[in-house]
Amino acid sequence: MDRTRNRGGAGDPPCRLSAGNPTRHHLCESLFTRIVHLSRGEPKSDAIEAGVPAIFIDDSFRERQEVHARHGIPVLDPDAAEQLLDARA
Repeated sequence: MDRTRNRGGAGDPPCRLSAGNPTRHHLCESLFTRIVHLSRGEPKSDAIEAGVPAIFIDDSFRERQEVHARHGIPVLDPDAAEQLLDARA
């Protein structure tokens, strides 16, 4: 299932948490252009469109390694994602 979220613009709250399903992680939707939900076992690298600028954030080293090798895009562990935020904003 593909669910697209638009990034927040000027005047939007800095972060609105998605809590629709209590078994899901809470996400700051304004950080993402798209959030893609995959079926169990579906390779995450298949969900990335070739040639589209992207950053892949995942807690699995194997998944990050595969995505980087296949698409050449930056990959981050969730613990490192905070580095993407500009504290001066």
